[in-house]
Amino acid sequence: METFALELEASDPKPVSVKVDSYLFCLSQGKLSKLMPVEEKEVSPESFEDITSFDNEMGTIVGLTYNEILHGTGYAKKLSFNISPECKKALKVYRIIDKKNGKIILRFIALEVSNGRVSLLYSDHFSKSEKMESIIKNLSSKLGIEYKQLVTLARELA
Repeated sequence: METFALELEASDPKPVSVKVDSYLFCLSQGKLSKLMPVEEKEVSPESFEDITSFDNEMGTIVGLTYNEILHGTGYAKKLSFNISPECKKALKVYRIIDKKNGKIILRFIALEVSNGRVSLLYSDHFSKSEKMESIIKNLSSKLGIEYKQLVTLARELA
């Protein structure tokens, strides 16, 4: 499984000063545990697969594509993770920091993992303006974990 991270300063086509960190959590026996990447690598303009994956995920979650990275100053990284067979559900958390005003936004993707296949349970979208409480209630229901556990996680990351 993979997540992405980026840092970008750009003025064209729109002014952007942002840093995005990503985290991956495995849900097993009702508890979330943070996974560490087994590999980190720069997203390369030569890798069509990496750019497509980056654009699909970051375009939806952050509203940025690899094109903005190419036309600005910064980097994009792909983080790869090993998922154990005990991990039945996974939660990707993207922490978006607006470097101009310090505002932090959390975005989530919830996934179900079964027989080597991954299916989407929930995904935020950069244009959504849902309140965090509503998002966490929805995630709690989709993941089948306690609301308090997600509230604690969100507070730790924000």
